[in-house]
Amino acid sequence: MLNLVKMDLHRLVYTISTWVMMVLVIVAAFFCVALTADISDRYSSVVSILEMLFHGRLFMVLCSVFVTIFVNAEQRYGYVKNLGGSISHRSQLVMSKIVAVAIIQNLI
Repeated sequence: MLNLVKMDLHRLVYTISTWVMMVLVIVAAFFCVALTADISDRYSSVVSILEMLFHGRLFMVLCSVFVTIFVNAEQRYGYVKNLGGSISHRSQLVMSKIVAVAIIQNLI
């Protein structure tokens, strides 16, 4: 199980969609700052600006698209055929994906 989680984390770090999502979150944060003209009055710190971004719907949409792309990547590239014979239960594969996505989402 630990090897599956390590494999998924490695795939997450080296997947282009991970970096694209991080860049989109950063661009969205800067866009939110640019839209507010009186930034010094309304938002006193960077943390409050990020809270404004995360309370919006854009961050949740980006996260759901990212998770969908990551979970379906094995079927898309045919890698699931190789994993089928190396694990004893399919539930291990599902749990490793849940753990890896939870770790990455907490880091972002």
